[in-house]
Amino acid sequence: MSYPVTFEADYAEQRNRLTTFFRLILAIPVAVVLYVFGIVTSIGIVIAWFAIVITGRYPQGLYSFVADFNRFVARVTAYAVLLTDPYPPFSGADEPSYPVRMSFVGPLESYSRLKTFFR
Repeated sequence: MSYPVTFEADYAEQRNRLTTFFRLILAIPVAVVLYVFGIVTSIGIVIAWFAIVITGRYPQGLYSFVADFNRFVARVTAYAVLLTDPYPPFSGADEPSYPVRMSFVGPLESYSRLKTFFR
């Protein structure tokens, strides 16, 4: 089985000097959205834990939501640390045109309820 997560980042030949200088200031609005998204995702992860303990499966909707959060974190981090120049979109949806991409295979067919309970 190959690794279930892939990360790709396109190399940028040149950077915009003006946005590079003010990068941390420009990242504040998207960081606020990321903070709120993170709080909601934490609640979703707790709900997913209960779902796995009860049913033995990770609900597809919650898995997609957590995957969107991880994509969003990768984009915001890449923007803040000067890995990419375009401003990150305010969503975690899969966008092949953005220079930083993450893809996820999906949840497993079944999870061990006991292992999940003790984790």
